[in-house]
Amino acid sequence: MGSSGCYLSTQAYHQIKLLRRQRSVVSMLQGPDLPEQLRHRLSFSQRVLAKAKLEGLDVGKAYTTYIDLEGRPVSYLVYAANPLAFKPITWWFPIVGEVRYLGFFDITDRDDKAQSFAAQGLDVYRGQASAFSSLGWFDDPLYSTMVRRSRMHIASTLFHELTHRTIWLPGTAEFNEQLATFVEGLLTVQFLEEEGLVEDAARFHLYQQDYALYYKWQNSLRRELKLVYEDYAADKVNQGEALELKKNILQRYTQQKVPLFKKYNFVGSSPWNNARLLASSLYSPDTSKFQKAYACRNWQNMGEFLTLLKDWASKVDHPEDQLHNFCGGVASLTH
Repeated sequence: MGSSGCYLSTQAYHQIKLLRRQRSVVSMLQGPDLPEQLRHRLSFSQRVLAKAKLEGLDVGKAYTTYIDLEGRPVSYLVYAANPLAFKPITWWFPIVGEVRYLGFFDITDRDDKAQSFAAQGLDVYRGQASAFSSLGWFDDPLYSTMVRRSRMHIASTLFHELTHRTIWLPGTAEFNEQLATFVEGLLTVQFLEEEGLVEDAARFHLYQQDYALYYKWQNSLRRELKLVYEDYAADKVNQGEALELKKNILQRYTQQKVPLFKKYNFVGSSPWNNARLLASSLYSPDTSKFQKAYACRNWQNMGEFLTLLKDWASKVDHPEDQLHNFCGGVASLTH
């Protein structure tokens, strides 16, 4: 508990320091000296918020202020996992429940923690976050990392984070991320088309198609590795043999079995291991079960769907495994 309390206190201290630097987006847009590209991006973000509000998402006063991070990310992340099993190292914190990563404002702190995990023989993956959601506990600002990206990424990021603000189930990371990914995909396409941004909408469709290829690649890779891990757990191969088989599979998938992406290469050139696979699986999920749940009826807006989904999820065990029952359950909730 002591280390957890120290970690939370340190992160809260840095978060408060950041929030003291925030500026009103409205005031910035009214000012004469704002760089034109930033003016367009900030104005665009406020139109995304208007769309989210119409859709019934919990917008509040989120993203109405701006913080310039001066080139650094919002947070530096570290993930760790068993090297011969798909078992992530997890942590539990108040409000959010169980999480699969630790975030740091200082890259040195992140790297020190990553080295300590590696010294324990764990698979380690180092990442970074360009956005952040406080889950509605305070009004999140727009960070410079969010608005320096393309318009489709600004829209999808805001819809994703606002979904977390609207509904968050503690301890069910996959459910939360899969839901937010589903909502961002649906609303981003709608918004870009409503804005008349035909080329942006086309690029986003391309992005989604490449992501689908990436998702299949991940699943296939995980299936092959899982067979090795099962043989190791059953003492059919020793640790050295299992690690060599794992190395060969990863090499084959990253050199010979990379999908034929049309534009966005999500595999990249950085090393892959269990920690990275578990981290990426949170953000490249299969959203088909949420699509089926959403198709149950004609909703007034996304907020109505999320409200009933949250109500239903609070009444079932392991909602991530029970989504196929949502359509039957929603009828009882509305009568």
